[in-house]
Amino acid sequence: MRSQGWPAGRISVEHRWPQASILAAAFGHGVPLTVHPGIGYDIISNHSVFSGSALGRGAEWDFKLFGGSVEALDGGVVLSIGSAIMGPQVFEKSLSCVNNLRLQSGRGVVAGHTIYVVDLQDGGGWDWSHGEPPKSHPAYYLRFCKSFSRMGGAMHYVQCDNALFVRHLHHQLAQ
Repeated sequence: MRSQGWPAGRISVEHRWPQASILAAAFGHGVPLTVHPGIGYDIISNHSVFSGSALGRGAEWDFKLFGGSVEALDGGVVLSIGSAIMGPQVFEKSLSCVNNLRLQSGRGVVAGHTIYVVDLQDGGGWDWSHGEPPKSHPAYYLRFCKSFSRMGGAMHYVQCDNALFVRHLHHQLAQ
């Protein structure tokens, strides 16, 4: 803050297009939404006021919020849109934590959920609703599909442009 000449205390930042923000819409409707940024591969790491400590604190809050959503996932839906690396890893760790805590308290693991994985990558021509492909099939090596398919529930893969998918989903939900 000193190097930027910013005053102490809260700084208000104008968001000129909140009507176009998925984060603002989720917040406005009370829908949990987390981001899970990473150091070095997100564009924010290049900004002159980037703070790894602030990012780490935010990532901790995101993971805890996400865990709360996973705890309530029974019979629910997970959308992983364009996150072939971070999404499956965060979900896997969170689901493992939640299931361990549930089992320790005598409850069953998260069940009955459906996972939709949306990405530009070709899904390998495999129908993931039939389980994991054999090692001889190229789709076996699509880590993002394989990871999600191993996390209980039903996993479906949709090959689509991420922005187009979100636009169509919004249109359908608005009707």
